[in-house]
Amino acid sequence: MPSIHKNNRAAALLAELRDEDRLFTARLALLIGVTPDELRACRDHSLVLAPVAQAKLGRAIAARVPRLA
Repeated sequence: MPSIHKNNRAAALLAELRDEDRLFTARLALLIGVTPDELRACRDHSLVLAPVAQAKLGRAIAARVPRLA
């Protein structure tokens, strides 16, 4: 899937998170097994997460933020 290889989906989901969602970068990183710095870099399009980490990220966000599911 080209969108996974280019990191588009993971970065888009991270960009859609809001403060009121109460899903913080450090907690999300812990849930999916990456560092908070890796998530910030992914959100800023300077790092591509591994496809497995992107899938975990999507599931974690969808389970906790229904409007993004």
